[in-house]
Amino acid sequence: MAEARRCPVTFAQLILSDQDSGEPLDTAPFHHEWHDLIGANTVTSILAGPELGKTQSITIARTIWELGRNPDLRCGIFSAKQANAENMLRAIREHIEQNPLVREVFPKLRPSPDPGQPWPSDQITIERTIVSPNASV
Repeated sequence: MAEARRCPVTFAQLILSDQDSGEPLDTAPFHHEWHDLIGANTVTSILAGPELGKTQSITIARTIWELGRNPDLRCGIFSAKQANAENMLRAIREHIEQNPLVREVFPKLRPSPDPGQPWPSDQITIERTIVSPNASV
């Protein structure tokens, strides 16, 4: 678990699984390169074909990993189709709420306490140390 806290690729390998088979997702050398680029730059653009893991590894797993390490971050998800962005946000939400592996790696990563109020469908806010009018994602 300590390695998953340090390495976004290890974290992605741990929490993600194939949606059809349930098997852990494999990572390719280019996934490591993507995460290295993101870690080394303030702005990174990744242009890659469909079904290569951009959504799973970067948008979903990397966002959760970054929030687990720094809950005060504020992130945005942008997509040409709103439904795609909503699906990615839903996956992030479900991992934070339901994935025991996420909780094991980042036990303090949880929804911001707002008694009786579920997260809205277009944003999530996690427990953080700052006061901000903006959601976490």
